[in-house]
This record gives sequence, structure tokens and C-alpha cells, in this order.
Amino acid sequence: MSWNSAPPHPSRWVYALTAIVTATAVPAHAQTTAPQTNADDASAPITVEAEQITGRPDREVNLERGVEVTRGQTRLTADSACFMQVEDQVTARGNVFMQRFGDRYTGDSLQLNLSSGKGYVINPTYKLQKNNAQGGATRLDFISEEEAVVTNGTYSTCEGLNPDWYLKANTLRLDAGRDVGVASGTVVYFKD
Repeated sequence: MSWNSAPPHPSRWVYALTAIVTATAVPAHAQTTAPQTNADDASAPITVEAEQITGRPDREVNLERGVEVTRGQTRLTADSACFMQVEDQVTARGNVFMQRFGDRYTGDSLQLNLSSGKGYVINPTYKLQKNNAQGGATRLDFISEEEAVVTNGTYSTCEGLNPDWYLKANTLRLDAGRDVGVASGTVVYFKD
């Protein structure tokens, strides 16, 4: 008797690895209704999708081409990514797009701890939903899910590619929880 099994279809790997990552990432808990906050549920399942998935699902999952990682209100896409299970951290490269809590970010690369909300985006552009702000920078650091530091960046609440005004700052500290921004090394530009 011989077993001749063909390799599983690639989409089955996606489902299998998603189930394994979800099963190992989610602790058992009672069903409760939590108040709506601007924070992701740390016990929410993580789903990963990609054309190619390799690694050890209990430690490190490498994702290539058509990458999408989602947990709660945080969703990111990229050309490639690595999800570190134990650290609950994702590192992404190439055409990075992230949306969380209605805010949108694009960049060359990203690192984000999904539990704490700490991380960074290199060469980002951003659009913040709460006050309709937008800008770009050389780096954006997420201090928490509410706080961020924009380095060598711009900021404006005017829409479009050529806003009526914008500020350019060496450092811009944004706190969405307190609805406060503090800039240093700042110049404000107004359209003629």
C-alpha cells in the first residue's frame, strides 16, 4: 500500500496557517461586551494572507507577495512581511499600507507591535480621520495607540496635494487621546 498525496493547494495553506496563528494567539476567555475605545483587542484573532507563507506558525511566519495582516481595527498590506508570534510583532517592507482606527498610513517599511501599538513607519504619508489632518515625513514613530512622533515632517488640515497652509517641523508630537500636537523646529507655510 502506498500513499500518493499531492501537495495541498496554496489557498489551503493560507487557511491552515491562519487557523494555527489564531488558535495560538487567542487565549480562552468568557464573552463580554467591552466599551468602544481607540485600542485594539489584544485577544482578537490575527489573520494573515499572502501568496507564499513559510516559517514556523508558533514562532515566525514569513509572508511574500500580496501580504495582508489584520487584527481588530488594524489592517496592513505590503509586498512582504514577517509576523513574530511570541513578540506579537509584524515587520513589513515594500508598498506598505496600514489602516487603524480610521487613520491611514503608507510607507516603505513598517514595524508594529500589535499588542502595545508601538512601532514605526519609514518615509510615511498619513491621513488622520479625527481632524482630517495629513502629511508626510522621513519617519513616524508610534509611541502607543494614541501617541505618535513625526520626524522631519509636514502637517496640514487642508485637503489635497497643494494645501492652503501646512507646517513643516523637525519633530511633531501628536496625542490623539488629548487632541494635542506639539511641534519643534517649525515653519508654517501659507499659499500665496
